[in-house]
Amino acid sequence: MDKPFPDEPISLFLLSVDTGEKRRLTQTPSGMIADSDPAFSPDGQRLVFTRSTGLSVADLHVIDLSPAFAPAGEPKRLTFDNRDAYSPAWTPDGRQIIFSSNRVGGGATTLWRIGASGGEQPQRLESVGEDGRNPTISPKGDRLVYDRRSGDRNIWRIELPAAGKQIGSAELKRSLFIASSRNDGAARMSPDGSRIVFGSNRSGSPELWLCDSSGRNAAQLTKQIGGSSPRWSPDGERIAFDSNIEGHFEVYVINANGGRPQRLTSGSTDSSAPSWSRDGKWIYFISTHGGEGQVWKAPSGGGRPIQVTKSGGFTALESRDGTFLYYTKYDEAKAYLKNDPIGGLWRAPIEGGDETRILESLNSRAFEVVEDGIYFFAPGRSGETLLQFYTFATKKTTLIGAFKKPVGGLIDVSPDRRSILYTQIDEAGGDLMLVEGFR
Repeated sequence: MDKPFPDEPISLFLLSVDTGEKRRLTQTPSGMIADSDPAFSPDGQRLVFTRSTGLSVADLHVIDLSPAFAPAGEPKRLTFDNRDAYSPAWTPDGRQIIFSSNRVGGGATTLWRIGASGGEQPQRLESVGEDGRNPTISPKGDRLVYDRRSGDRNIWRIELPAAGKQIGSAELKRSLFIASSRNDGAARMSPDGSRIVFGSNRSGSPELWLCDSSGRNAAQLTKQIGGSSPRWSPDGERIAFDSNIEGHFEVYVINANGGRPQRLTSGSTDSSAPSWSRDGKWIYFISTHGGEGQVWKAPSGGGRPIQVTKSGGFTALESRDGTFLYYTKYDEAKAYLKNDPIGGLWRAPIEGGDETRILESLNSRAFEVVEDGIYFFAPGRSGETLLQFYTFATKKTTLIGAFKKPVGGLIDVSPDRRSILYTQIDEAGGDLMLVEGFR
């Protein structure tokens, strides 16, 4: 995978081991992110790959090749799910392709098969359970090996000392706050601190849940729509969130007491990571409309979206007084290549004006704006994640604590500034699984 020019998406290239010559195999269309996960057919006459069009949205394509491994025609699309398909593997006869996908819509990844000629619906491999990934087929075609991942992601709580003493505290009290046998994360406290919304797949699929301020008495909020990145409205009456139930991410709003969600955005590109304006009239979100991620906003009751940023934008939050917009910048293509996915934190006046870079490095969604500064997570030099605080008055950053275990992408500060909720991956692993007599 490579991108010869910074402004073009990632495409596939063939590299000669003997001469080092690089030859283009695919031309990723403008507005898409990348072509990746290539796999040659057993006879070398075809190449299957995934084409990514958004956040965790990719479909399988096949292209014919000449005897000299040059493209012979345009790629043919095999899947039309607008979900995440990856790690394709050919059967030895070249007739079918086994791949990983979350195409069922509930968020669970498993293995599927589809004819290499296209024109048919994928069929699930019934011999493989949930979380089947990265298939490999034996030369005789009678054995299938895949990996099954396991993990435990939970919501933790940090107790901060009284106001004026929390910055630079040597000792932080950390405690497990919300946990289950499945994955829990993305916790957000209501403006009055009485309730917490969080994401969990404890029901079998990713949904939003509500609990009280102690983390107890959890009740499911959304059903059969999924849900992530929740944000409370300033009055605590509604919750904005994103979901890819329609095939790509869209922003929704639901009453905090339950009910049918209202879809706020629509289109053929991703809209995600919502946040409210301080007066509750607008909802900000990131959209890949036009190919590049930018911050947009739409009326919270529904209406035509308006583009806010012009030179890139990701997660956005208004200042507490509603005068500035703080937002991160994130290059999906660079992130895909694992090359500096972090673009820093920026600030621009709500009424319009020049943008200013505030922080050089932070995790793209993990920041929270308070009256006198910004709490945020940033990568440490030794692989740790650092919790820090940036003070507006001094423009200085102070370390609050370091985390050795992987920390999730969101952070939430309680209304009284006495606690912080964050997601931690407490266990992660996987096993290789073998299917005998595979057909």
